[in-house]
Amino acid sequence: MDINLPTDVLRSFVAVADTGSFTQAAGRVFRTQSAVSQQIQRLEASIGQTLLLREGRHARLTAEGESLLGYARRILKLHDEAVSAIAEPDMEGVVSFGMPDDYAAGFLPPILTSFAASYPRVRLELICEPSSQLVPAIQSGALDVAIISWRQGMPQPEVVRREHGAWATSKEHLVHEEDVLPVALFEPG
Repeated sequence: MDINLPTDVLRSFVAVADTGSFTQAAGRVFRTQSAVSQQIQRLEASIGQTLLLREGRHARLTAEGESLLGYARRILKLHDEAVSAIAEPDMEGVVSFGMPDDYAAGFLPPILTSFAASYPRVRLELICEPSSQLVPAIQSGALDVAIISWRQGMPQPEVVRREHGAWATSKEHLVHEEDVLPVALFEPG
């Protein structure tokens, strides 16, 4: 049996398995959705098994996909450790990283996974505070890096993502037609 499992293809497979979406997986592995789809098709063809069932915009693992997923994670972890040990053998220390609480659940797991794989001997100190408290911590040197919600009056940061708000209501409610709209928001920053 002469089957090769390239790490970039396994990374795409794991991303689809984790997100349940080819589009979201594409964002994680920095490829187009069609490129990720082609990688998965080649992977399935090379091993002769269907790994993912496509259901509209969603994908779910088959039993064979579930079986491969554990191996793929271990292969990628070992690969990343080897690359890190060779590419950055002397990189160690502590990095302080700040982020608002409301970002932590959505963004933190892949950031921590990637960072730990790339820099296994670097300890990451995580500080979850509102952006208004993280900016002065960056400026004073108390934090090495932070992801913040920017607003007018703050120093201009490097933009890594833009969020666009949307209002939604059910067909049975006309809340958007009220003069005063009750909303609950985080404090600024």
